[in-house]
Amino acid sequence: MQGGMTLFEMSNTAKQLYELLESGDIDESILLDTMESIGASAKLEDYVHVTKSFEAEITMYDAEIKRLQENKRLLQNRIEYMKAKMVEYMQATGQKTANAGTFKLTMRENKSCEITNESEIPLEFLREVPAKFEPDKKAILAKLRSGEQVSGASLKTTYSVTAK
Repeated sequence: MQGGMTLFEMSNTAKQLYELLESGDIDESILLDTMESIGASAKLEDYVHVTKSFEAEITMYDAEIKRLQENKRLLQNRIEYMKAKMVEYMQATGQKTANAGTFKLTMRENKSCEITNESEIPLEFLREVPAKFEPDKKAILAKLRSGEQVSGASLKTTYSVTAK
């Protein structure tokens, strides 16, 4: 990165110079020469290089997260498979307990409810699950852009920089 002023300091200097230009205290050539001398273009370029580097790093992290999640899923599947095989063995041999070296295995019977046809469940066993409502920002934005008001919402303007 370039030395000298920070981008924040350059922004303040530029603001002061533009105020002087608007008041007529300096002309445009002095403003342009001063902006060039403080190295704003080089500083902005440095910022773009750093943000591009960060974006590439984020992409790499996303790929690594995806890879690790897939490895986790594979391991979970292997665990389920191996536990099912242990249950299958113990059922085939009629054992409720088994010694496995330093481990003692105990087969447990678990009961759970499986819904086979939800429409046949009696009303007494149904519970209300409230619907989740959230603002439809795309629809609200379209309404606001058309000039109409939407209670509880306003059109917000933000700025961003893209580097090509």
